[in-house]
Amino acid sequence: MDLTVFDLERIQAASTFIEPALTSVGHRHVIVGGVPIIQDAERVPGVLPGRPIRRSV
Repeated sequence: MDLTVFDLERIQAASTFIEPALTSVGHRHVIVGGVPIIQDAERVPGVLPGRPIRRSV
């Protein structure tokens, strides 16, 4: 199960082509595969649930 709780007034993408790893603003809670990765708008350190999506070559 994946779930995102966000603040509609503050949600905004921060990443760019130059800095693609910047985190979006406005997420309150994010759960991936049943594991919290953002709680109370703060990243939970050391958790990496889910799998990366790779394009086929």
